Amino acid sequence: MLSFTDDEGLGELILAPAQIRRQAPDSHNTFEQELVFMLVHGLYHLLGFEDDSESQKKLMIEKGQAFINKYLSK
Repeated sequence: MLSFTDDEGLGELILAPAQIRRQAPDSHNTFEQELVFMLVHGLYHLLGFEDDSESQKKLMIEKGQAFINKYLSK
C-alpha cells in the first residue's frame, strides 16, 4: 500500500491486491480482512499518522483495528 497526500484533499492510496493476498496469511487474515485493514491503515496515513517507529506502528495498528471493530465488523 502506498499513500500520497496532496493539497486538494486527502490524497491517494494505491493497493496491490496480489501483495495483500500474499501477506494476509502472515497476519492470520483472509484476503478480505487484510484488504480492509490495509485500506484503513492507508486512510490513517492520509490523515497524517506515521508508522516510522515501533511505537507509532503499534498505535496505528491499534487505531486501525479499533476502527474496523467498531464500524466494519459484523
